[in-house]
Amino acid sequence: MACDIVDHCTLPVFSGAHPEYKHNPTEPLEHAIVDILFTRGEGVSDEQFAKGIDHAKLFGLLNQYIVTKLDPFASSADLKLRIAACKQLSYYGKPCN
Repeated sequence: MACDIVDHCTLPVFSGAHPEYKHNPTEPLEHAIVDILFTRGEGVSDEQFAKGIDHAKLFGLLNQYIVTKLDPFASSADLKLRIAACKQLSYYGKPCN
């Protein structure tokens, strides 16, 4: 019921639709969250995807898995995507190239 009053129980997803995504049941559920948030889905622009990366709040969730997912975007040709990924990586003490 608390989420009915103040929405702190959900994560906004700006990464597009992932209709083919299947979570591996042998992996932690947090992997699915990270996969959806940090994998570009269908119908999302670079700007929308960068916004999603920038706004993700996943502190304490599988730090190394997040770093692995974000590393490729830290060297992206798209400046907004690179800035968003580097900002997130900085939260985990990972320098950006």
